[in-house]
Amino acid sequence: NITLNNGDIDANFFQHQPFLNNAIKETGYKLKAFGVGAASHVGLYSKKYK
Repeated sequence: NITLNNGDIDANFFQHQPFLNNAIKETGYKLKAFGVGAASHVGLYSKKYK
């Protein structure tokens, strides 16, 4: 979000709305969500579950 807020990139795709809301509240970023999507390239790993 730092890079996005600084204008170094135009968009990002990595967070859910509550995470973004918290970042805006905590930092004062001037960011807004413009859509939702799903990432199918997610890997979940656990030492507890096999």
